[in-house]
Amino acid sequence: MQPQAGTMVPQGSMQKTGVSVNTLDNAPQKLANATVEDSSGAAVGKVARVQTSASGTVRKVDVSLTDSSKTVAIPATYLRFNTDKNTLNANLSRSEIDNLPST
Repeated sequence: MQPQAGTMVPQGSMQKTGVSVNTLDNAPQKLANATVEDSSGAAVGKVARVQTSASGTVRKVDVSLTDSSKTVAIPATYLRFNTDKNTLNANLSRSEIDNLPST
């Protein structure tokens, strides 16, 4: 359902699509070539590394940002994987991603 004209869309509302990264089997392999998008759907970088627990659950994804030489770690709780587009959708704005510490 699309919002009506003039209706505010809460930040992160784009995150309803895709699946939690913690439900993926072989997450490091499936996410290896994924593009990462911010909460508005704009591409912000590429997956550099997937950090997992001993049981294989995704903890964080290191993202190499497109517009800089910076790599940041985004916690798995902020990420959903769109299998059709091979994209990771972050429930964070570009500014919030840019302000994450470098890895």
